[in-house]
Amino acid sequence: MVDEYDDEMFMSLKACVKAERMTLGPRSITSPEAMCKVFGSMPNLVAIDLSGITRVDDQVIKTLAQTCRGLQGLNLNGCRLVGDEAVCLLAANCKNLRRVSDSPFSLLCRLPLYTFFYQPEAVRPEDLLRL
Repeated sequence: MVDEYDDEMFMSLKACVKAERMTLGPRSITSPEAMCKVFGSMPNLVAIDLSGITRVDDQVIKTLAQTCRGLQGLNLNGCRLVGDEAVCLLAANCKNLRRVSDSPFSLLCRLPLYTFFYQPEAVRPEDLLRL
């Protein structure tokens, strides 16, 4: 197992188009751009653990939402750059999503994360942060 990997090493995973599960370690120094390119080539992902990867941002989550529509589980613990817009897109596009981490996000609104997925009708515009 590799403890730490950079963009070049991570980009080699782009060839794994049939991958269904992925866990990245918190010591990843992979850029959001590289994550988007790799995840954009993995439409079969059903579970991904991004916990502790502080560089995960809205664009990474949007890429997952647009590419991995069969996603069932997502761990975002410690991903403090993820905001409302990306989470809403994830909820709208990934209808099979059953498990999402609910750690505090610094860019999310004051609603609990589960509200976006299990009670979307309860999300009001005034609850969302304006970024």
